[in-house]
Amino acid sequence: MSFRNKILYLIDGLIAKNRTLPRHIPSGQPVVVEKSSIVFVFNYSSGEELVTIINFVKNARMKLELNYVVVYTNNLEIDTSEAEEGFFHVNRYDFNLIGRAKNRLADWLNSNSFDTLISFFDNPDYYCDKLVSGINSKFKAGKYHKKNVDLYDLTIVQQTGNYSKQLEFFIHYIDKLNINR
Repeated sequence: MSFRNKILYLIDGLIAKNRTLPRHIPSGQPVVVEKSSIVFVFNYSSGEELVTIINFVKNARMKLELNYVVVYTNNLEIDTSEAEEGFFHVNRYDFNLIGRAKNRLADWLNSNSFDTLISFFDNPDYYCDKLVSGINSKFKAGKYHKKNVDLYDLTIVQQTGNYSKQLEFFIHYIDKLNINR
């Protein structure tokens, strides 16, 4: 990691301690995952992780009407210029120093709306959380962490790195929540 990136991470860490995120307000509407516009959100730090995500998404697209995949990387040295179709790459440089989305990201956030957001990232990261809070979605589901529980309508505590298993759990519990639709 370059010296410049180390300084950026240090500054981010110091500033992030004093930042708060907006709460997600549920829409109160039932969610049908199989028939809704969906966005997946991932956080990765290596090229191998990105390949795993791409392969998982290819399989998930056979089952679901997946509109977008948003991938955030905290590794600023990974080249994200060659994007897969339907993938939107985000990194630290898409936010200014106080955490507001810059033009490219702000335009994308303002022009897209989804029925369901499913987040697959494990470790809380201020910019990842800011990204999730900025995505316009009626229902948000993600992995539980005490720092980001207010971002989601549904959180699940699960200790697996298997994206397929996580997706099965999310769909299962969303269906259980919608028993009265």
